Amino acid sequence: MSQRDDGFTLIEALLGLAFVSVLTAGLAHLVVVAAGLTRDARDDTSASVLAVQKIEQLRSAIAAGTSVASSPADALDADVPGFSDRTEAYLRRWRVASLPSDASSRRILQVRVLAARRIADVPPGSNSRARVPAEVVLTTIAAAR
Repeated sequence: MSQRDDGFTLIEALLGLAFVSVLTAGLAHLVVVAAGLTRDARDDTSASVLAVQKIEQLRSAIAAGTSVASSPADALDADVPGFSDRTEAYLRRWRVASLPSDASSRRILQVRVLAARRIADVPPGSNSRARVPAEVVLTTIAAAR
């Protein structure tokens, strides 16, 4: 009589289970990383939209001939009344400056938007432009028509 192998041995089953467990743990880690990257991408997109909205608002005011006041030099790094606003999720600051060598009505517009959950990541008292995740800085030049 010949002996048939009709199933798996206990060791084969345990090795198979260990292999599947390692693969599942690796996939779970990838899901967590992907969720974090998706959240950062959503924050970047929302911050970009808020920055573009403020740039367009300032450009429209300048183009219409409305007087837009110049801001202090540190308006992008500190909450300056009239040059920043805050929502539950984002902090938006803007800076308006005249071109140094231009006496016309052209202005430099800069807007910085930062996700509120990332404000703690910004080095305190630092004027460095090292970007933190979920931060957007836009700069343009606007002129009256």
